[in-house]
Amino acid sequence: MKTKIAEVQGVKYQIRKMLPDVGSYIYMRMMGALLEFKRSGGADEQPSEAESSMDEEQKARLLCGLAAMKLSFEDTQFVQRQALMTVSKAVLGANSESFIPVMQDTGRWTDPDMANDIALVQSLVQESLVFSLSGFFSGSGSLKA
Repeated sequence: MKTKIAEVQGVKYQIRKMLPDVGSYIYMRMMGALLEFKRSGGADEQPSEAESSMDEEQKARLLCGLAAMKLSFEDTQFVQRQALMTVSKAVLGANSESFIPVMQDTGRWTDPDMANDIALVQSLVQESLVFSLSGFFSGSGSLKA
């Protein structure tokens, strides 16, 4: 599946998979950040019972969130921009529904109000990352990278 529909704050968004080179680069940066997080004592050696029972998407959400805490500001900006470039917002027409990208190729917002909604932006970034990167976490039962 190359696209999925996610509802965030009551609005439908279409999310596309990241290009392989971008997704792989982001995965490597996040795994480096996750290793730094683990070295700093932020993760247990053995997975908890709750961690072991997580499905692939839950693991991806947890690992992306933990890794993001250790990314530099520049890496965070890169990840956010690349993630948001995969997201389009549903627009209802007279007889159909179409999707408009939330961010232009130049990095400018198509809806300037989104730039000020931190919770929405973070939710959309997480949806994009989980959709594009969750395959990397299948079978991973812990924070081992």
